[in-house]
Amino acid sequence: AAELARSLARVGSLTVLDLQANRIGCAGAAALAALLETSPRLHVLSLRANRVSSTGAAALAQGCLLAERISWLDLGLNPVGVGGDAGLRRLSTCLATGAAPRLERLSLDGSGLAARHRQWLREAHAARDALSERFGLVPLEVVMVVLQQR
Repeated sequence: AAELARSLARVGSLTVLDLQANRIGCAGAAALAALLETSPRLHVLSLRANRVSSTGAAALAQGCLLAERISWLDLGLNPVGVGGDAGLRRLSTCLATGAAPRLERLSLDGSGLAARHRQWLREAHAARDALSERFGLVPLEVVMVVLQQR
């Protein structure tokens, strides 16, 4: 994934990157986080079902701090809520402070979110809504459906 991220960084016209179910993992997510910062036209990054845990989510949150155009970040079906709180803390902080001002959708469905994680995201969403009114951020939808285990 690191080599892929380096190659993609040279593609200035990249707008959508869908890497669903490619076993990217945390190291790959960290490499792709830099892509968020350096690809000014990237609108959609889907890392759905890639074994990205809290560590990888924390790296992606860092990338979102400088991502001007990202409108959809899909981390659904990854264990971001498992193995620590750092990733969801950072994502929540990014949302609450207005990072990634064009982010319209953050997908975290099926990601092992605990009640505290969902609460942090709700609070961050409310803070972002308040900023939206003052600074013209786009409205954000956070998808965090809790999937029932059978």
